[in-house]
Amino acid sequence: MKDYARIDSFVIITRLKSLKMNGYSTISRFSYISGTGKLLLNERSFIGSRCVINTSSGDVTIGDYSALGPRSTIYTHGTFLPVTHGYSKKNKGVNIGSFTWIMQNSSIGPGIEIGSNSIVLPGSILVKKIPNNVVVYDTPVERKSFPISLFKKELSDIDIEELIKKITHKYIDDLKIKRKTISSKESKNSIEINSNNQRIIIHFDAPNLSITEKVPRSNQVDCFFWYKIDEEIMSTTQYFVLDFYKITYSKIFHPALSKDYRSLMFYEFGLKFINSK
Repeated sequence: MKDYARIDSFVIITRLKSLKMNGYSTISRFSYISGTGKLLLNERSFIGSRCVINTSSGDVTIGDYSALGPRSTIYTHGTFLPVTHGYSKKNKGVNIGSFTWIMQNSSIGPGIEIGSNSIVLPGSILVKKIPNNVVVYDTPVERKSFPISLFKKELSDIDIEELIKKITHKYIDDLKIKRKTISSKESKNSIEINSNNQRIIIHFDAPNLSITEKVPRSNQVDCFFWYKIDEEIMSTTQYFVLDFYKITYSKIFHPALSKDYRSLMFYEFGLKFINSK
């Protein structure tokens, strides 16, 4: 298990050949995972509550930022009935790509490959391959498929900036509801938040991230929120930086205020930031 991987309470895992959970992956409560194969959860992948996964006849892999919705099932073997009586047999592993959401009450049969950047609608029964970049409702007799562009749009830098501001305003409102002492000040390119003797200044304009001098661990921390930041810069900067494209943050000290901020972004906006590599 890598950093921040989590297995919730009341999960049963039995007889697996191996279980590997990469950073920030989760297996939710009351799930049952069995079989003699391997289960691999990549970074930020998620298995919802009350899921059943059986690896008896093949390995199961779930890609980065992909999720298996509650009460869904994955089986790597076909019918339990004897092949000597003419019943069909299919034993093979299951592979789920990255950034794919399989919604609740879906069933995935043996040998199924599900592409990346796709959505499987609730109650689907998957018996054949799902390509990349589609939204699918599937049954053994009918498939309804839509391009992912109907559910997803390309965001410009201006769109990203407006979204960050929206999230920040929601965070400020939440702090006020909690009756914390809070004040905020907004300018064209930044928002300053003060609460409980801490201050964070959120910059929306592209920062000069080549600066490498040490930033003191004080109650005031500059946070730069931007888009598609060079990975080398992310690993060397001494400022706290969030990249909204790669969904990563720099390995630098950050105040409790920014931690609460990242919790809001995950639970309400689906943004689960992890340390940059």
